[in-house]
Amino acid sequence: MKKLLTILILMVSCLILWGVGKLYIAYNMSHYAGYYVQQLP
Repeated sequence: MKKLLTILILMVSCLILWGVGKLYIAYNMSHYAGYYVQQLP
């Protein structure tokens, strides 16, 4: 039972990290895209 709980916690934390990572990458990409567009004449 304890092993199952540990696996569940690991899976949930991995999913959260994956989601946060995707959001962070998307935010950075949009930020850089906005910065790049501003630099265009």
